[in-house]
Amino acid sequence: MKGAQGRQQHPALRKAVEVHAVEFAKAHYRSLGATRIKELGKPYDLNVQLDGVERHVEVKGATADEVVSVTLTAGEVDHASTWPTTDLFVVDGIRYREVATGRFETSGGTPRVWPSWRPEISALKPTEYRYALPDSDRESDTR
Repeated sequence: MKGAQGRQQHPALRKAVEVHAVEFAKAHYRSLGATRIKELGKPYDLNVQLDGVERHVEVKGATADEVVSVTLTAGEVDHASTWPTTDLFVVDGIRYREVATGRFETSGGTPRVWPSWRPEISALKPTEYRYALPDSDRESDTR
């Protein structure tokens, strides 16, 4: 079933899926001969030295199979739009089970990589806005 990455509501499961996807990506780049892999987190997940080229890797994990969209922060989009060798690494179909209350074990997944990825503006869809409140005297809600 194809779907969107979506926002996992359970924080411990969200973290377990994210860690699983990052470990999957690290193993992938090691298998390609990466000489250095450093975890960062922001504004991208991995800094990889591969074939003499510094690659920045944005990693996304999903429990849905064959996701057709992922959630990106403004910082992730800005960075990928300017750094010439940013890879998008998506692991979907990650399986999980709760092994203790609030603790999850993950396994599997199918990786897909978009090398030297640049977000296409037409493919970005706003899902949230920050609204600057107008400067004005507010009436009390005690009416």
